[in-house]
Amino acid sequence: MELPHIFDSFWRGSNSQNVPGSGLGLSICRRLANKIGGEIFAETDEEWFQVRVLFCMAGISI
Repeated sequence: MELPHIFDSFWRGSNSQNVPGSGLGLSICRRLANKIGGEIFAETDEEWFQVRVLFCMAGISI
């Protein structure tokens, strides 16, 4: 299972050989989420995965 590694810097999935990229995108997203007091996580059903980012915006009520 590759999911535990998707937030590692420079990590790319085994099926990404023909897809451009550096493997930094989700690593940067995690750092940004942590900086603003949020969290980011991924879920999978073995075929697809989704990434969710949760954060609170101070002074804004919904």
